Amino acid sequence: MSPRLNAGKTPAHLGVRYGEHLRISVAANQGGRKYMEDRVHIETIRKEDGSIKFTFFGIFDGHGGHEASEYVRRNLLNNIMQSDLFDSDDDDDVLEAIRLGFLTTHHGIWKVVSEWPRTASGYTSTGGNYS
Repeated sequence: MSPRLNAGKTPAHLGVRYGEHLRISVAANQGGRKYMEDRVHIETIRKEDGSIKFTFFGIFDGHGGHEASEYVRRNLLNNIMQSDLFDSDDDDDVLEAIRLGFLTTHHGIWKVVSEWPRTASGYTSTGGNYS
């Protein structure tokens, strides 16, 4: 917005930003089952100034039930971000935080799986981020 159009107000963000126009689309195919087992988690985390810190993309393929894929959708990102290593500038530290987040989520499933209906529920996941 030009200063003239802004009526003298200070713009919220000064300078040029790139990558702020992130567009995401999701498509899902239920297949032959009567219900959808797959889950998707897309979340943008912002810095204090409002700029994008990173965007998390998780695709969780339910196998034989939605319980595991839903559990992972609700917990994986938080488990990854809980590690102090996640905010490191060292790529190896960040990768370790991601690995630990997956392990924490996996072990968390063991604690609640007895509460789920008896099925062959499981999940495969694909995760990534954009920063």
